[in-house]
Amino acid sequence: MQLYKKIKEQIIDFSQKIYDTNIFNPNINEYSNKLIKLKDKNGYVVNLYIFSSKILIETSLKTTLLFSINIKDVVCFSNLFLMEITDIGKLYTNNLHNDNIIKCIIAIQEDLKVLNLSYDEGVIVYNNALQVIINFEKEINYLLKIIKMIKNKIEIACPEQVGSKNKNTMPQKFQTIINNYSDWIISDDLEREIKIKESNKTELEHLINSISPKLPTINKYIDSFGVKTLPEEVIKLQNLAELVNELML
Repeated sequence: MQLYKKIKEQIIDFSQKIYDTNIFNPNINEYSNKLIKLKDKNGYVVNLYIFSSKILIETSLKTTLLFSINIKDVVCFSNLFLMEITDIGKLYTNNLHNDNIIKCIIAIQEDLKVLNLSYDEGVIVYNNALQVIINFEKEINYLLKIIKMIKNKIEIACPEQVGSKNKNTMPQKFQTIINNYSDWIISDDLEREIKIKESNKTELEHLINSISPKLPTINKYIDSFGVKTLPEEVIKLQNLAELVNELML
Protein backbone atom coordinates (compact mmCIF):
# COMPACT_ATOMS: atom_id res chain seq x y z
CA MET A 1 0.00 0.00 0.00
CA GLN A 2 2.92 2.33 0.66
CA LEU A 3 3.94 2.04 -3.01
CA TYR A 4 0.49 3.04 -4.31
CA LYS A 5 0.35 5.92 -1.83
CA LYS A 6 3.78 7.10 -2.99
CA ILE A 7 2.74 6.96 -6.66
CA LYS A 8 -0.55 8.73 -5.94
CA GLU A 9 1.27 11.53 -4.14
CA GLN A 10 3.76 11.93 -6.99
CA ILE A 11 1.18 12.21 -9.77
CA ILE A 12 -0.43 15.63 -9.62
CA ASP A 13 -1.46 16.37 -13.22
CA PHE A 14 -3.57 13.28 -13.94
CA SER A 15 -6.82 11.75 -12.78
CA GLN A 16 -6.31 8.22 -11.49
CA LYS A 17 -8.20 4.93 -11.45
CA ILE A 18 -6.76 1.78 -9.89
CA TYR A 19 -7.65 -1.78 -10.94
CA ASP A 20 -6.57 -5.22 -9.77
CA THR A 21 -4.84 -7.15 -12.56
CA ASN A 22 -3.15 -10.48 -13.17
CA ILE A 23 -1.38 -9.92 -16.49
CA PHE A 24 1.86 -11.67 -17.37
CA ASN A 25 4.55 -9.60 -19.09
CA PRO A 26 7.19 -11.80 -20.78
CA ASN A 27 9.76 -9.00 -20.91
CA ILE A 28 9.62 -8.54 -17.13
CA ASN A 29 8.80 -12.22 -16.55
CA GLU A 30 6.29 -11.34 -13.85
CA TYR A 31 2.56 -10.83 -13.35
CA SER A 32 1.31 -7.32 -12.69
CA ASN A 33 -0.95 -6.93 -9.65
CA LYS A 34 -2.27 -3.39 -10.20
CA LEU A 35 -3.08 -1.11 -13.12
CA ILE A 36 -3.23 2.64 -12.51
CA LYS A 37 -4.91 4.42 -15.41
CA LEU A 38 -3.94 8.06 -15.74
CA LYS A 39 -5.56 10.77 -17.84
CA ASP A 40 -4.68 14.46 -17.99
CA LYS A 41 -6.98 17.39 -18.78
CA ASN A 42 -6.04 17.21 -22.48
CA GLY A 43 -7.03 13.55 -22.80
CA TYR A 44 -3.49 12.15 -22.73
CA VAL A 45 -3.75 8.59 -21.34
CA VAL A 46 -1.02 6.59 -19.62
CA ASN A 47 -1.18 3.15 -18.01
CA LEU A 48 1.02 2.19 -15.07
CA TYR A 49 1.33 -1.57 -14.55
CA ILE A 50 2.71 -2.44 -11.12
CA PHE A 51 4.85 -5.58 -10.78
CA SER A 52 6.67 -6.95 -7.76
CA SER A 53 9.97 -5.45 -8.86
CA LYS A 54 9.16 -2.97 -11.64
CA ILE A 55 6.70 -0.38 -12.95
CA LEU A 56 5.76 -0.47 -16.64
CA ILE A 57 4.61 2.88 -18.04
CA GLU A 58 2.70 2.56 -21.31
CA THR A 59 1.13 5.05 -23.69
CA SER A 60 -0.18 4.77 -27.23
CA LEU A 61 2.11 5.39 -30.20
CA LYS A 62 1.87 5.55 -33.98
CA THR A 63 5.11 4.68 -35.74
CA THR A 64 6.59 2.22 -38.22
CA LEU A 65 9.41 1.17 -35.88
CA LEU A 66 10.17 -1.73 -33.58
CA PHE A 67 13.12 -1.40 -31.21
CA SER A 68 14.05 -1.63 -27.55
CA ILE A 69 16.72 -0.29 -25.22
CA ASN A 70 18.40 -2.52 -22.61
CA ILE A 71 15.67 -5.16 -22.87
CA LYS A 72 15.58 -7.91 -25.48
CA ASP A 73 11.92 -7.76 -26.42
CA VAL A 74 10.33 -11.20 -26.71
CA VAL A 75 6.88 -9.97 -27.80
CA CYS A 76 7.76 -8.57 -31.24
CA PHE A 77 11.32 -9.95 -31.25
CA SER A 78 13.33 -6.75 -31.05
CA ASN A 79 16.19 -8.89 -29.79
CA LEU A 80 18.99 -8.32 -32.31
CA PHE A 81 21.80 -6.21 -30.84
CA LEU A 82 22.39 -3.11 -32.98
CA MET A 83 24.68 -0.85 -30.96
CA GLU A 84 25.64 0.56 -27.57
CA ILE A 85 24.56 4.17 -27.09
CA THR A 86 26.63 6.25 -24.67
CA ASP A 87 24.67 7.35 -21.56
CA ILE A 88 21.54 5.52 -22.80
CA GLY A 89 22.06 1.77 -23.12
CA LYS A 90 22.03 -1.16 -25.53
CA LEU A 91 19.85 -0.83 -28.63
CA TYR A 92 18.00 -3.89 -29.95
CA THR A 93 15.78 -4.24 -33.00
CA ASN A 94 14.12 -6.83 -35.22
CA ASN A 95 15.77 -5.35 -38.34
CA LEU A 96 19.46 -4.47 -38.34
CA HIS A 97 19.13 -2.66 -41.69
CA ASN A 98 16.41 -0.14 -40.77
CA ASP A 99 18.12 3.28 -40.94
CA ASN A 100 15.00 4.95 -39.54
CA ILE A 101 15.80 3.52 -36.11
CA ILE A 102 19.01 5.53 -35.94
CA LYS A 103 17.12 8.58 -37.19
CA CYS A 104 14.61 8.12 -34.41
CA ILE A 105 17.26 7.61 -31.73
CA ILE A 106 18.96 10.84 -32.78
CA ALA A 107 15.63 12.66 -32.38
CA ILE A 108 15.02 11.36 -28.84
CA GLN A 109 18.54 10.76 -27.50
CA GLU A 110 18.60 13.75 -25.12
CA ASP A 111 15.25 12.72 -23.63
CA LEU A 112 16.49 9.14 -23.27
CA LYS A 113 19.49 10.42 -21.34
CA VAL A 114 17.15 12.22 -18.94
CA LEU A 115 15.43 8.91 -18.19
CA ASN A 116 18.77 7.82 -16.68
CA LEU A 117 18.09 4.13 -17.27
CA SER A 118 19.94 1.55 -15.21
CA TYR A 119 20.99 -1.74 -16.80
CA ASP A 120 17.75 -3.44 -15.68
CA GLU A 121 15.43 -0.66 -16.90
CA GLY A 122 14.46 -0.08 -20.50
CA VAL A 123 12.34 1.36 -23.29
CA ILE A 124 10.34 -0.64 -25.82
CA VAL A 125 8.87 0.87 -28.97
CA TYR A 126 6.10 -1.00 -30.76
CA ASN A 127 4.09 0.18 -33.75
CA ASN A 128 1.21 1.08 -31.44
CA ALA A 129 2.72 1.52 -27.99
CA LEU A 130 5.62 3.07 -26.10
CA GLN A 131 6.67 1.27 -22.92
CA VAL A 132 9.16 2.37 -20.28
CA ILE A 133 10.13 -0.17 -17.62
CA ILE A 134 11.58 1.34 -14.45
CA ASN A 135 12.46 0.51 -10.85
CA PHE A 136 10.33 1.77 -7.98
CA GLU A 137 12.64 4.53 -6.83
CA LYS A 138 12.14 6.67 -9.96
CA GLU A 139 10.09 9.88 -9.68
CA ILE A 140 6.96 9.12 -11.72
CA ASN A 141 5.45 12.53 -12.42
CA TYR A 142 8.65 13.88 -13.97
CA LEU A 143 9.11 10.75 -16.09
CA LEU A 144 5.58 11.08 -17.48
CA LYS A 145 6.50 14.46 -18.97
CA ILE A 146 9.67 13.05 -20.55
CA ILE A 147 7.81 10.04 -21.94
CA LYS A 148 5.21 12.31 -23.54
CA MET A 149 8.01 14.25 -25.25
CA ILE A 150 9.59 11.00 -26.49
CA LYS A 151 6.24 9.84 -27.86
CA ASN A 152 5.71 13.12 -29.73
CA LYS A 153 9.22 13.15 -31.20
CA ILE A 154 8.99 9.53 -32.39
CA GLU A 155 5.68 10.23 -34.14
CA ILE A 156 7.21 13.25 -35.87
CA ALA A 157 10.52 11.60 -36.83
CA CYS A 158 9.09 8.23 -37.89
CA PRO A 159 5.31 8.48 -38.21
CA GLU A 160 2.94 5.66 -38.97
CA GLN A 161 2.76 5.20 -42.75
CA VAL A 162 -0.67 4.56 -44.18
CA GLY A 163 -0.42 3.22 -47.72
CA SER A 164 -3.06 2.93 -50.38
CA LYS A 165 -4.05 -0.50 -49.08
CA ASN A 166 -5.34 1.24 -45.94
CA LYS A 167 -7.38 3.92 -47.63
CA ASN A 168 -10.85 4.14 -46.20
CA THR A 169 -13.32 2.94 -48.80
CA MET A 170 -15.72 1.63 -46.18
CA PRO A 171 -19.44 1.80 -47.01
CA GLN A 172 -21.20 4.62 -45.22
CA LYS A 173 -23.44 2.30 -43.18
CA PHE A 174 -20.39 0.76 -41.51
CA GLN A 175 -18.68 4.12 -41.03
CA THR A 176 -21.82 5.35 -39.27
CA ILE A 177 -21.65 2.39 -36.88
CA ILE A 178 -18.03 3.20 -36.06
CA ASN A 179 -18.83 6.86 -35.47
CA ASN A 180 -21.83 6.11 -33.26
CA TYR A 181 -20.11 3.47 -31.13
CA SER A 182 -16.54 4.75 -31.04
CA ASP A 183 -16.42 4.48 -27.23
CA TRP A 184 -16.86 0.72 -27.56
CA ILE A 185 -14.10 0.16 -30.13
CA ILE A 186 -11.39 -1.31 -27.91
CA SER A 187 -8.61 -3.63 -29.10
CA ASP A 188 -6.90 -4.24 -25.76
CA ASP A 189 -8.44 -7.14 -23.81
CA LEU A 190 -7.95 -5.50 -20.41
CA GLU A 191 -9.30 -2.16 -21.59
CA ARG A 192 -12.33 -3.96 -22.98
CA GLU A 193 -12.91 -5.79 -19.71
CA ILE A 194 -12.70 -2.56 -17.73
CA LYS A 195 -15.14 -0.83 -20.08
CA ILE A 196 -17.66 -3.66 -19.65
CA LYS A 197 -17.33 -3.63 -15.84
CA GLU A 198 -17.83 0.14 -15.70
CA SER A 199 -20.98 0.04 -17.89
CA ASN A 200 -24.44 -0.61 -16.53
CA LYS A 201 -26.86 -3.28 -17.73
CA THR A 202 -28.93 -0.83 -19.77
CA GLU A 203 -25.88 0.39 -21.70
CA LEU A 204 -24.75 -3.15 -22.47
CA GLU A 205 -28.22 -4.26 -23.58
CA HIS A 206 -28.52 -1.22 -25.84
CA LEU A 207 -25.19 -2.04 -27.48
CA ILE A 208 -26.14 -5.69 -28.02
CA ASN A 209 -29.60 -4.86 -29.36
CA SER A 210 -28.19 -2.24 -31.74
CA ILE A 211 -25.23 -4.19 -33.15
CA SER A 212 -26.16 -7.88 -32.96
CA PRO A 213 -28.70 -7.76 -35.84
CA LYS A 214 -25.97 -6.24 -38.01
CA LEU A 215 -23.30 -8.85 -37.16
CA PRO A 216 -23.94 -11.14 -40.18
CA THR A 217 -23.50 -8.18 -42.55
CA ILE A 218 -20.47 -6.89 -40.64
CA ASN A 219 -18.79 -10.31 -40.61
CA LYS A 220 -19.44 -10.79 -44.32
CA TYR A 221 -17.85 -7.41 -45.06
CA ILE A 222 -14.78 -8.21 -42.92
CA ASP A 223 -14.42 -11.68 -44.51
CA SER A 224 -14.41 -10.07 -47.97
CA PHE A 225 -10.85 -8.87 -47.34
CA GLY A 226 -9.60 -12.45 -47.16
CA VAL A 227 -5.92 -12.62 -46.21
CA LYS A 228 -5.25 -8.97 -47.07
CA THR A 229 -4.15 -6.56 -44.35
CA LEU A 230 -7.27 -4.94 -42.93
CA PRO A 231 -7.55 -1.15 -43.21
CA GLU A 232 -7.63 0.72 -39.91
CA GLU A 233 -11.36 1.46 -40.08
CA VAL A 234 -12.17 -2.20 -40.78
CA ILE A 235 -10.09 -3.23 -37.76
CA LYS A 236 -12.20 -0.88 -35.66
CA LEU A 237 -15.36 -2.52 -36.98
CA GLN A 238 -13.87 -5.94 -36.22
CA ASN A 239 -13.05 -4.91 -32.63
CA LEU A 240 -16.62 -3.73 -32.11
CA ALA A 241 -18.04 -6.97 -33.51
CA GLU A 242 -15.75 -9.03 -31.25
CA LEU A 243 -16.90 -7.08 -28.19
CA VAL A 244 -20.58 -7.61 -28.98
CA ASN A 245 -19.98 -11.31 -29.63
CA GLU A 246 -18.34 -11.59 -26.20
CA LEU A 247 -21.29 -9.88 -24.52
CA MET A 248 -23.71 -12.29 -26.19
CA LEU A 249 -21.97 -15.40 -24.81
